[in-house]
Amino acid sequence: LDQWVQNDAIRDLIAARESTVSISEVVRDGKVVVVRNAPSSGETEKRLFATALIRRAWVAARENRNSPPFYVVLDEFDSIVSEQSDIHSILSEARAFDFCLTLPCQNPSNQLPEQVQKAVENQCETFISFNPGGKDDARLIAAQHSPEVSWEDLTNLSKYKFFMRTHDDTDTLTH
Repeated sequence: LDQWVQNDAIRDLIAARESTVSISEVVRDGKVVVVRNAPSSGETEKRLFATALIRRAWVAARENRNSPPFYVVLDEFDSIVSEQSDIHSILSEARAFDFCLTLPCQNPSNQLPEQVQKAVENQCETFISFNPGGKDDARLIAAQHSPEVSWEDLTNLSKYKFFMRTHDDTDTLTH
């Protein structure tokens, strides 16, 4: 707790009497919020802020069931998510509340907590996979595609080329 209170940015965030942004309004009205996740921010600050924002958006989506779908893009997902963000629980229910998550991550095999990695593998229906570079990530990612896609296929992809797995009611398809 001391590290949060002694950090100016986190202390200001926690101690603010009123929020300048209503996450509930953002979700209900389909507004756009862009949060700059500055490279100079510490890991603790990034994760604390991201966890708070994700949870508030999730609560708002659940409360506003008649709202249009709400889209959340968490770029460099691995640098802001933790086991405490509860993303694995959110993923298990997100579709029912039209809460759509885009979770880009460059090295899922060694950057995501195992519980989060399993939730992404089991709950996400669409995967867009570029060349992951390493064998470990390629094997992990290839398992999410149809059997015709091997880890070698992924590592041989040239720039700007990708495999995409989609899902419909009858089958899982990779294109």
